[in-house]
Amino acid sequence: MRRIAFFRRFSDTELWEVVRRGRCRKFAVGAELIREGVEDDRIYVLAAGLLKVTQRGKLLNTVSPGECVGEMVYARRSSAPRSATVTAVEMSWVLDLSIQDIDGFSDSCRARFSEVFLSVMAERLAMLGGRLVSLMHEQKVGLV
Repeated sequence: MRRIAFFRRFSDTELWEVVRRGRCRKFAVGAELIREGVEDDRIYVLAAGLLKVTQRGKLLNTVSPGECVGEMVYARRSSAPRSATVTAVEMSWVLDLSIQDIDGFSDSCRARFSEVFLSVMAERLAMLGGRLVSLMHEQKVGLV
C-alpha cells in the first residue's frame, strides 16, 4: 500500500489500520463500482487498473491507480444517491472502505483521509473550472 499515491503521507501505523479494516476487491472489465442514482456509502482507492466516471452516459473522467472515487459520500456524511457511475475499463483492484470504516480509525488516520479527500476535491474543482472556461471560450468563438 505504501506504493499507492493515495497513501503516500500515511504513517506505518495508519496504514496498518487501513489494511485491517479495508477490503481488497477485484472488478472485471465493465463491472460497476458505483451506479448513478443508487445510494451507498462506499469509497474506493484504485490500486491497479483503470476506471471511468460517467454521468448520464457522458464521460466525465478516468481514474488511474493511486486515485480514489466516491470521496464525496464521506464529505456529505451520508449515503445519498450517487451523481455518477464508475465502471472498470480494465481488470481493476481497489481498496473498498465505508464511512463507518473510516470513522473507526484513529484521529490521525481520519485526518489523513480528510487531507487526501480535500486535495482530490480541490484538483477536481480546478479541472472542472478549466473545462468550463474552455466551454465558454468555444461558445464565445462560435458566436463571433
